[in-house]
Amino acid sequence: MHNNSIGVMTLDSSTISNNESAMAGGTNNRRRLVVINSTISNNRSNHSAGIESRDVLTLPNSTVTGNAARERGGLVVQLMVHNDGVSMSKTILAGNTAEEGPDCLGIVSSLGRNLIGIDSDCGFIPSEGDTMGTEPQPIDPRSKLGNLAANGRPTTTNALLPGNPAINASADGSCPPVDQRGVSRQRGSSYDIGAFER
Repeated sequence: MHNNSIGVMTLDSSTISNNESAMAGGTNNRRRLVVINSTISNNRSNHSAGIESRDVLTLPNSTVTGNAARERGGLVVQLMVHNDGVSMSKTILAGNTAEEGPDCLGIVSSLGRNLIGIDSDCGFIPSEGDTMGTEPQPIDPRSKLGNLAANGRPTTTNALLPGNPAINASADGSCPPVDQRGVSRQRGSSYDIGAFER
């Protein structure tokens, strides 16, 4: 997906998956983009497999995983046109692969309660409730994530399997009322991180 619109583009309850390109396999953002309750997974590229952003990106309640690149895997933040930058909340950004910046590369601000697999190349500015791995000790939830599947709804999602660290990991009540599939949030003791509510 390429965003070069004048206004704000919103991607809501959607999946971008199984795409392949030389650069920006999943999403190429050149303007203002909001990705909410959405899954970006299993995209392939030489550079920037999941999301490449050169402008303002807001990423709440989403899952970015399983994207693979030779360089820069899940989320790549390039030179900003605006100072608002890239921010994310209650999002899974983990289980992506690349030689440099497997999960993220560039400055990303947290609005809280994210799960970041490898923060080593990210310049991630943490906030309350974030769970972050490092290169020596990554957090890789893929063994506890289901494969992309319909899971009872039209768009495919990665289901959270038992033991996934994203389950019940968002204690505040600011999540959307439903997940990507339209299933009610907070089915357990608290909200789950990412696009899928278990």
